[in-house]
Amino acid sequence: MVLLRTEFIMLKTITTIVNMKTTHKIIFGLIALFFALQTKAQEIIEKKCNNPMLLEKIDATQKAHPEYNMYALNIPVENVEVLQLRTETSKTFYGADGQYRLQQTAGIFHYKNEKGAWISVQQNASTQANEYGIFNSNLPLHINLLSGASEMTLKKTGEKIQFGNNSTLEYISKEGRVIEKNTALFSNHS
Repeated sequence: MVLLRTEFIMLKTITTIVNMKTTHKIIFGLIALFFALQTKAQEIIEKKCNNPMLLEKIDATQKAHPEYNMYALNIPVENVEVLQLRTETSKTFYGADGQYRLQQTAGIFHYKNEKGAWISVQQNASTQANEYGIFNSNLPLHINLLSGASEMTLKKTGEKIQFGNNSTLEYISKEGRVIEKNTALFSNHS
C-alpha cells in the first residue's frame, strides 16, 4: 500500500481494524477512507536536503539543473524532489521513509526552458531591470516601466502581442485589493 498524505489516518485505521468483526471492519475502513480522501495536498516549500541517501535518488545528470535540491514537501518526513520525474503538471518527492509522493495540478507546475529542462513557473510578478512581469513561464508577459510597452506571449509556439505606451500593471489579491501597482514612466511616446 502506498501511503500518501493520509499516513497517520491510515496507520491508525489499520491497527484499529485488526480487532473488529468483519462487518465493522468494512464500515470503519470506508469511513476512514472517506476522511483520508478529504485531506488537502501538502505544501511545497523551498528547502534543501542534506541527506546523501535521498540526494542519490536524483539522477546525476540533474545536478546542473537550476532547481536541483531546491524543493521539498512540508511534511514531517525528510524528502527531496526527484527532478527527472518532473512533468508539466507534476512533481515527485522521495522521502526518508522510502515512499514516493506525487503532487499534481490541473494547471501547470513547469515549462521547458531552452535546454529542455522542466523549470517551475514563476508564481508572482517581479522586476528585472526596467521590466515588470512574469518572466519564467512558457507564456511570459511583461511591461517596460520606462516606455510602457507591454508584451504578452499568446501560445507556446512563441506568438506574441505587443501593446501600450500608457500602461499600469496591478497585482490584485483574491479579495480584490491592489497589492502592488507599477506605472510606466514614459516620455514623449506617440
